[in-house]
Parts: sequence; C-alpha cells; structure tokens
Amino acid sequence: MIAGNFPYEPLARVVGEVFYPHTLGATTLEVPQHFTRVGVTEWRPMSERLVISELVGVTRRSVDRWAHVGIEPWMADRAAIALGLHPSAVWPAEYSAWLELALIEHPEQLELAV
Repeated sequence: MIAGNFPYEPLARVVGEVFYPHTLGATTLEVPQHFTRVGVTEWRPMSERLVISELVGVTRRSVDRWAHVGIEPWMADRAAIALGLHPSAVWPAEYSAWLELALIEHPEQLELAV
C-alpha cells in the first residue's frame, strides 16, 4: 500500500476558486449564498467544511478529519471527480508523486495504462 495522504488545503482552495471566485484572496472560504437552518426560523451561513461535504457527498465529520490528517488518495480521487475535476488538477505535485510510487510498487499497472 502506498503511504501518505493528500493535504486538505488544496481542496478548499480549489472549491473556493472554482465555485466561489468572489472569495479569491480571502483567508477563509465565505459562502454567503449557502445557508443552513438553525431552529425553526433562524438561518446561518454554511461553513467551508459543510459546503465541501455537500459538494463532494461525504459527511462533515469526514471533511473535519481530512483537515486534520489529510485525504486518503482513493478518497481524494473521489472528491476531485465529484467536483468535476481530475485529482491532478487539485493536487498536482502530490498526485504525480503518488502515481510514481504506485507504478514502482505495481509495475504491472503500467502495462494496463498503455
């Protein structure tokens, strides 16, 4: 098995750049058009992690874990695809390094890719 998780920050940055370009340069992803209900009549803006969880289709707890320990490569692939992107568009250096390690560990996969 190939060790190492992909970092969370590029995912949050790409979600901000692609889906919320008005937040470019902001220190956090502020998404005023996404609100969540609190109680019967009160609404509040959704947090960055909640927005990512809904866009990717995972729980908020999963996104919290990603922010602390990184994203497993298979889950990073799923997250990028859910956003309509290739993982190399979100994690160019990490994906390239992961792919090199994968081909070293499993050279037979190179034959399948050609």
